[in-house]
Amino acid sequence: MSSGGSDAPHLIRGLGLVQSTALNVANMVGIGPFITLLSIGALTAGCCFLSLEQVITAAVTVRIIIQFVGQIVALHVLRTSRPDVALPFRMWAYPLPSLIALVGWLFLTGTSGLWMLAGALGVIASGCLAFVLWNVWPRPH
Repeated sequence: MSSGGSDAPHLIRGLGLVQSTALNVANMVGIGPFITLLSIGALTAGCCFLSLEQVITAAVTVRIIIQFVGQIVALHVLRTSRPDVALPFRMWAYPLPSLIALVGWLFLTGTSGLWMLAGALGVIASGCLAFVLWNVWPRPH
């Protein structure tokens, strides 16, 4: 899947969000788009009461935890739990560079402040909850 969004219609159909015949709002299954719109609107309205610095710090903190720390942890889990998988890359002095990067990212996360860290962990927890609910909620086929 490319990051340009060209595979988005295929992905949306594959997830069962729309019928495969057309990509329009009338064919969407359930009230998912309505809930998504309300959720994004509520989050945006809540961010209006914060300063731009707070919003940027929170966004960077969430990104560091989810993307950068997650990638480092995933690399180590993959290399230790799945040695049978052929990895097309090599890391010089493995695992030292990734551990140094992990310490750096955790330091930056720690400097963002306790409230930002708590907010970032709250966002991550809400995303995990949404993922679990999505997987257990019965959907029409």
